[in-house]
Amino acid sequence: MPEGRGEVRVGAVLDLQLRLSSGRRGPHRQVVVGLIPSEEIVLAATFGHRWLVHMVHEFQFEATETAPGTRRSSPGCRMLQRWNVSGLLVPLLWPTIVAALSRF
Repeated sequence: MPEGRGEVRVGAVLDLQLRLSSGRRGPHRQVVVGLIPSEEIVLAATFGHRWLVHMVHEFQFEATETAPGTRRSSPGCRMLQRWNVSGLLVPLLWPTIVAALSRF
């Protein structure tokens, strides 16, 4: 799970630390491009130029009547996440991208 700093508002840059395949943490900067408080946050990152590798990471939050993974009737939250990766280098870097996304 990443650790980060920054204000969550549209246009803000979040300085995240992601776990690398070596087990160490490395820097990763994402820009907040969409925000609906308590419902959705959308982050974007570009590596090099946008046409080389551009990634959009969307989180959606849904209130549930029971906490996920339990049978108790206590309020919970389900988080859904979706990635969209585009760019000229994506086919070449796909194995690396998949490995990185699996650690997010």
